[in-house]
Amino acid sequence: MKQLVLSITAATLLALETSAAQPVVKAIVPEKGAAGFGQLVTIQGFGLDLSSNPVLTFLPALGGAAIQCSFNIPSASNTNELYIRLAINGQCSLPVGSYIMNLQTSQGSSNPYAFDVTLNPATPIVKSIFGATGTPITQAKVGDSIVVYGYGIDATSAKVILSQGATTFTVNGAGTIGTNGIGARVNIPAGLSPGTVLVQLGTNVGPLGNSPSNALKLTIVP
Repeated sequence: MKQLVLSITAATLLALETSAAQPVVKAIVPEKGAAGFGQLVTIQGFGLDLSSNPVLTFLPALGGAAIQCSFNIPSASNTNELYIRLAINGQCSLPVGSYIMNLQTSQGSSNPYAFDVTLNPATPIVKSIFGATGTPITQAKVGDSIVVYGYGIDATSAKVILSQGATTFTVNGAGTIGTNGIGARVNIPAGLSPGTVLVQLGTNVGPLGNSPSNALKLTIVP
């Protein structure tokens, strides 16, 4: 009788191992969020199953009733990053304070993770700059369309800050949501010269703003 031999690739094995695993939360970025105005934050980890509409439970660190939240943005999320809005129109409204967060999916509950809710929105974090073709870029021309992706920004109120020496442009970006995450689309403004430009993100959460994000370098070419 012939012996049946199964060949399983490393990627397939990893998929099998993680497909039925409980969710694991490794980080929340930014590390805090604004109360009451719907700031977007990103939960990072493993096994963040989107098929079951993940539910977040926030337990006040000093005691009190747990608050549940299930508002997420699936078009920007995947099994390793879950984009959620902390509060919108009364959903998942979190008062200022410290919390222990837990994520529940169809596969079970995650490890607990500490998270702070503050009055002012957290500083955004820039992660990448993409060009019009949907690929990462390190250089662009004046007038080119770019998308600056990051964490802690909102698709409806993100702004891109471009600085070159003493010259600074702040451009309100068109919100972009997709498989690369959440970003702001702008055109490179006239007035920038060939050379290095620092690119940052900012956002307004309700009536409050935050400090500009970290900066990525972009080279302006003729």
